Amino acid sequence: MTVGIFCTCLTDLCDLSGQYCNFVGMGEMVTIPVNYGGIERTFEAEVQVWQYGHRFLVPVDGVDIVFERDDSGEYRAIVSEGFTAKLPDRGLVQAIAAVLDAL
Repeated sequence: MTVGIFCTCLTDLCDLSGQYCNFVGMGEMVTIPVNYGGIERTFEAEVQVWQYGHRFLVPVDGVDIVFERDDSGEYRAIVSEGFTAKLPDRGLVQAIAAVLDAL
């Protein structure tokens, strides 16, 4: 399976099967394709400068979720402190993180 994301600032697909994807600049929008439950979905994400690297701001079913690397180097999902509304499906969020982990 080839994992990839579309960088709107680039014209072609970044092949992320173990290769480094060079984002043209932080603040760029990328499209993350996710196959979850047999349904192909796409999510528009903003690449943000964060500390010494980057993170992704991804709206998922109306909820803004930040994906950033944890100490082990894998992406974790974070919602804003004090968020009390219904969270998106956990499996869907894990599927997005798995695509980002493949970067």
